[in-house]
Amino acid sequence: MELETKQIIANKVMGFQAKIADVTKRRRNFSKEATAILQEYYENHLAHPYPTEEEKAVLAEKCHISVQQVSNWFGNRRIRTKKSQFSQDLKSGKFIPELLHLLKNSLSCCRNENQRDHIVEALVMLRKQIHICDTTSKRS
Repeated sequence: MELETKQIIANKVMGFQAKIADVTKRRRNFSKEATAILQEYYENHLAHPYPTEEEKAVLAEKCHISVQQVSNWFGNRRIRTKKSQFSQDLKSGKFIPELLHLLKNSLSCCRNENQRDHIVEALVMLRKQIHICDTTSKRS
């Protein structure tokens, strides 16, 4: 009888521990207020969005989160901004002139006829892309 009771108690304790582990592992978003505070700091410091350790401590206290969470938020925010900017630059054709220059240089150095054909195809595609970017920017 005692063994059964111990087993029941052990199972309940293990179940309780599993529930606690599930609760602590869940990812939670910051409150809207905390996000607004962090976002405001970020937008006011776009030229250098790297808070000092003291600023991180103040932000952490205001947001009721840890300094490590503040550091992670800023790191993630900077990465999202860079990805977004890169995507916009690609869509706008910002890199096309550089690619055109590289392909022209490659063409002048290339001795293999098959590779030259591929480079010429790429140049033609880039010129078409430049034309598309020029016409869409003139419409705006």
